[in-house]
Amino acid sequence: MTNSSINFQMNTLGIFNIPFDAYVKDFLFIINGKEYKTNRIVADLISPKICKLHQTDYTIDSFSIDFTIGENDDSFDFNKVLGLVDFKPQQIKMEEIPYFLAIFEAFDNEQAVDLLPHIYEELTPNNAVRHIHEKIQFFEEKKKAVNSKQNEKSNHYALYLKKEIEYIAFNFCDINADQLKNLDVDILELIISHNQLRLLNEEYLFTFVNEIYNLDRNMYKLFEYIDFSNLSSKYMNQFIENFYFDDMNGGIWHSICKRLSSDHILLDFSSNRYKIRQFLYDSEDNGHHGIIYGLTQEGWLEENVLVASSSASESSHSVNELLNEDINRYYQSQNEDNSWISFDFKERKVKLTHYKLRSGRKTGSGFGNNDKFGDKIKNWVLECSNDGKEWINLDTKTNYSSGWSMVSTNEVTCEDFYRFFRLRNTGLNSNNNYSLVISCIDFYGYILNPSS
Repeated sequence: MTNSSINFQMNTLGIFNIPFDAYVKDFLFIINGKEYKTNRIVADLISPKICKLHQTDYTIDSFSIDFTIGENDDSFDFNKVLGLVDFKPQQIKMEEIPYFLAIFEAFDNEQAVDLLPHIYEELTPNNAVRHIHEKIQFFEEKKKAVNSKQNEKSNHYALYLKKEIEYIAFNFCDINADQLKNLDVDILELIISHNQLRLLNEEYLFTFVNEIYNLDRNMYKLFEYIDFSNLSSKYMNQFIENFYFDDMNGGIWHSICKRLSSDHILLDFSSNRYKIRQFLYDSEDNGHHGIIYGLTQEGWLEENVLVASSSASESSHSVNELLNEDINRYYQSQNEDNSWISFDFKERKVKLTHYKLRSGRKTGSGFGNNDKFGDKIKNWVLECSNDGKEWINLDTKTNYSSGWSMVSTNEVTCEDFYRFFRLRNTGLNSNNNYSLVISCIDFYGYILNPSS
């Protein structure tokens, strides 16, 4: 019999049967000078902070909170908080909510967010910033101060605005910039440092930070979160012209050094920081840095782009030969009309502006420095699709000739982002057969990253 195993996990229903009151009351809460005894299990359940303290020092047996909220501070009964560990719904009066918030904040208990107003309203680009302002106003009105005797004040921004901060970070470019500019620097820092931040490009974030810095130099630390290595010289010059040296700190300098140590803009395509990434055609560099080339250099292509073909003449001329720069290696289909090669960008989509073909195979040397190339493509269509079934024609060529050159670079009008692109042979090639012979293909334009 072969060894085998199954996954098994206890469910959480058993916790409802635990007699917490029967355990030794070995933990003391001191709330505004009043003592409340319970046990360590209850203390760990209601307070992530105490639970974390017990992981390093289990001998801790007390926790103190002093707060000033209103005239009824002394009348608040902390036993209502301890009673929450029976995991049953509790009725909390509106006038008691500020006390629960004060205590939950001191406990680092994120569930306090359920007590805040508008918590069940769906966030949108139009109301997300308003949510933040209203929650902060709620705190200011209902909670004058919270002080722990351990002299540790938790960050209620990060704790209670977690949902809004993550939403705004992910939808940063869809939020009205003027609304964002009215947020405090600490909240803006939480937003633009969030790992869910999504940008159109780094220039968008730089422009936003630079504008509010020009209004208030106290915003200088937000430059720490600019990836200067992804800024063009134009925006680097704007930074140099506007930034005061006295505002420089280690974080800003570190990001600038990363930019200075590189000869060109560095983009990490494995990151989802950018909603849209640009691979624009540049005639000065011969269109060298297209999407296929760039993603191949980054080691990203094979895992995330599926390249397929209608057929291959032999294994040595498979579709994989398209992904190299060697002029002597090429893909060749069977001698069949309507032969094709396709690219599936899977979770990402591309909006095309140009594409480049290197067609044919070297057959010998010609006059001067011109080599001879056979089987060059003359008739084709480039198509796009989002389902791989319904195709839209982007470009059509009939009896096209590139002269001595193997390379053909073509501009296209593409109105939207598409997942699939297909190059399809529609007629005879330069050698009067139907073989589709391509030694290199590349695309230029914009890549739309996944939405999550």
